[in-house]
Order: sequence, then C-alpha cells, then structure tokens
Amino acid sequence: MTDTRALVERLKPRHIADEPLARAVVSTDQAERRAAVSDFLVANNALKSEAAAALSEADHAIDGLSQTCIDLEARAQAAEAERYRLKEALRPFAEYMGDRGDLDYHGNPLPDEQGVGWVYLTQADFRRAREALSLTPQEVE
Repeated sequence: MTDTRALVERLKPRHIADEPLARAVVSTDQAERRAAVSDFLVANNALKSEAAAALSEADHAIDGLSQTCIDLEARAQAAEAERYRLKEALRPFAEYMGDRGDLDYHGNPLPDEQGVGWVYLTQADFRRAREALSLTPQEVE
C-alpha cells in the first residue's frame, strides 16, 4: 500500500520548487515557454495517474476490509445462535435448581455427589443437553 506522506510529497506541484521551470514559464522565448508548459502537463498527467492508482489501491483495500467485517459479523451471529441453542438446552437443569435446588431443608448446601431426588426433568431434556454438548451415548458412559 502506498505511504500517504510519500504520496503527498509526490503530488506537490513540482513547478514551485523547480526554478528553471518557473523561469521558463515566465520567459519571453515562446519555444522555451511551450516546452516548459508541455513538461508541466506531462508531469501533471503523471501525477494524476499516480493519484488514480493510489485511490484504486485504497478502494481495493477498503473493499477487502468491508468483506472482512461482513464475514466477522456472520461469525458473530452464528456464535450467538450457538450460545442461545446451548443455553436453551441447559435451561431445564438451571430451572430445576432454582433458587434453592442445591440446598437441603435447613438451607445448607448439598454436596456435589448427592443425588437430586425427585426430578422434574424429562428424557428429552437429557437428550437435548447431550446433543448440545455434541456427545454420543457412548461418550457419556
């Protein structure tokens, strides 16, 4: 990609710093003036071409960045959909626990290895959880 400062330096009017060209333009010699103006026009056209190429390169870079943003947005939406799917698969387990599902009748925390007792979960809840975690029945055992 073109360095912006270098491009600005190249696009500065060269006739300002070029004294012989400036003298030739104000010269009384018709041929010398025509040659100076012709040289200036050639240089000006070359600068226009460089500027157009730099703009084209910048447009191409912007197009690439735009596509990258679109791709990232699609990936973010897919990740959000996956997060929602997993959350919904695990919702019955979280709802079962509720505010006090992991406490005994006296408000004490139950040990992790203790069974849950009476459960209001269905086989479908367990299947959805297994599917959400992409586990086969053999991997669970």
